[in-house]
Order: sequence, then C-alpha cells, then structure tokens
Amino acid sequence: MKKTASFLLSAALLFPFATLSHAAGGLTYQEAIDKALGVSKQLKSTQLDIERKSEDVQKAGEDIRFLPAEASASAAADQAFTAYVARGVAYDTSKQSLTTQQDTIAYNVRTAYNKILQEQEKKKFADLSEKNAHTQSYVSFLKQQAGMAGKIEADRAEKLYDAEKKNNAVNDTNLRNAYEAFNQLLELRPEERPVLEEKPEYKPLGEIDVEAHITGINAQNPTLFQADKGIDLARLDLKLYDWNRADTTYKAKQLDVEKAKTGYSIAKEGTEQAIRDIYANIRALEEQYKALEANLAVAQDAVHLAQVQFDVGVGTKVDLETAELKVAELKQKQFDIIVNHDNLVQAFNKPWVLASGGGAK
Repeated sequence: MKKTASFLLSAALLFPFATLSHAAGGLTYQEAIDKALGVSKQLKSTQLDIERKSEDVQKAGEDIRFLPAEASASAAADQAFTAYVARGVAYDTSKQSLTTQQDTIAYNVRTAYNKILQEQEKKKFADLSEKNAHTQSYVSFLKQQAGMAGKIEADRAEKLYDAEKKNNAVNDTNLRNAYEAFNQLLELRPEERPVLEEKPEYKPLGEIDVEAHITGINAQNPTLFQADKGIDLARLDLKLYDWNRADTTYKAKQLDVEKAKTGYSIAKEGTEQAIRDIYANIRALEEQYKALEANLAVAQDAVHLAQVQFDVGVGTKVDLETAELKVAELKQKQFDIIVNHDNLVQAFNKPWVLASGGGAK
C-alpha cells in the first residue's frame, strides 16, 4: 500500500498542469467609448437642450434695442439686454456641460473596461492559487497514506484548499459584476461578455511641472468656465442697477458679485488641490511599481532555481509550482498598479470627470 501511495505521490509531483489561454479580438477602448456615447440618453437630452437654448438666444437678440453701459431710462431695454446675455451664458454653459458629460462617459467607460481586465487577472491568479492548493492538499493526503505525514498536516492542506475555492467564487462574482457595470454603460445585455482587445500601457508620468499643468487645466475646465460666467452675470446686474426700479439694494448686488467670485475661487482651489493629490497618488504608484519590479526579479530567480532543482531531481513539482505562483501573484499586483495608474492619469488630465460625480450615462 505504501509503495502504491509513493508511486501516486511521485506522479502528482510530476504531473503538468494546463496553461491559461487568452481570447483575441473584440472591443478597443475607443470602440467602447464611441458605443457608450452613441447610446447615451443624457447626451441626447443635452444636445437637444443646446438647440433649444440657441433658439432662446436668437429670440432674445430680436428684443434688444441698444447696448446699455449702465441703467437706462428704459427698463424694458435693460431687461431685454440682461435676458439676452443670460440666455447666451446658458447656451455656452450647456455646451460646456455637453463636453463634461462626454469626457465623463469616456472616463467611466475606460475605468469600467479596466475593471474587467483587473478582475480577469485576479481570476487567473485565483485559478492558479486554487490549483496549487489542490495539489498541496492531494500531496498531503498521499503523504498521509504513505505514512510520510500526519493527519493534522493533511487536514490543514484540505482547509486551505477549501478557502481558496471560496475565494475563487468571490472572484467569479466580482468579474460578473464588472462586466454588468460595463455593459450598462454601453447598453448591452447584462449576460453579454464582450472581449476586450486592449490593455493599459504603463507609462510613468515622472517629474512634471504640476503648477504649469494646473494652469493649462484651469484654462479648459468646464466647471471654472461656468463659475466665471456667473461672475459676469452678477457684474452685469450690478452695472444695470436702477435705484428707482430695483427690488433690492445696491449693496445686495455687490454682495452677489462677491459671492460669485468666492464660488469661482472655491471651485478653482478645489480643482487645483485635486490635481495635486492625483499627481501625488500617481507618483506613489510609480514607486510601488519599481519595488514590485525588484521583487519580481527575485521571484523569477527563485523559479529558475526551482526549475534547475526539479530537473536534477532534488526538487519537487510542488516546489516549482509554488515558486511560479509567487511570480503570478506579483504580476497580478503589478497589473493592479498599471490599471490604477491609467485611471489616475485620465483624471489628472481631465479632473472634472471626478467632480461631475462619475455617473454620466
């Protein structure tokens, strides 16, 4: 009986496991984004709103008699000019809102796309980890049968295998949820499993002039554009203030201007700090990536050593697979960093996609 168990043990140590394969073809990042933009009802509504506001601007322009530099004798003329400017601002703001929504949808699709890739890599590692735990459990059982190990060791290995199976079931759920979230953005059926053709490339951002970057972002930030237009409207109301016709005080109009300026400052400072925080997080991820690269090199050396030992008969297949599993674990963690880095870089270049709530559809 012991001879039979020893033979089975040797066979288990030598038995090769199947490798994972990758599917080819499918959606690229841009194809997925284009699909989401094309089906977005929110974008369609905003586009219709822009057309509607354009009509409002044209109609308001017909009522203008002259361009007042201050409150005139004609309340109707002043109100017509104010209405024209306000509707022009509303029109421009709607166009900025459309840009924000488009950018946010693109960001949401890319991060959802990345989430699937991330969960797929976690699933691959979980499969390998479960398989390794199964091997360990089986080997411990055979050792026990052969009298080479005790029941405690075999029971412990079996419990670890059960734990890995449960962990892998969680990975199955996470991957399914990631697909469903992605499919919702593209209005695909929840059960569809589109093949994702691209993967994010790791491109270190490195040292850059963050303050110069912030200046460039401020110049194109839709949120700041809207806040700045709010100041213009408040100033116009103050300029056209009529002491005889006003339903509030001049001081109140001055306070409206200050309030609009403060709102702009709050939005500007919040955006600038968000960009600095994002950059700090990007740099931290880049340092983590470097550390993982060093650890991965060590782990790969361990695999090479385990392979040599196995080839000359002084090491086991279990030892080799355990070393290979460590490499797989580090590569999975490395991919996590690549995905998180890619997501942060997108936000670094267009931080308003985070300010908008990240739920555009």
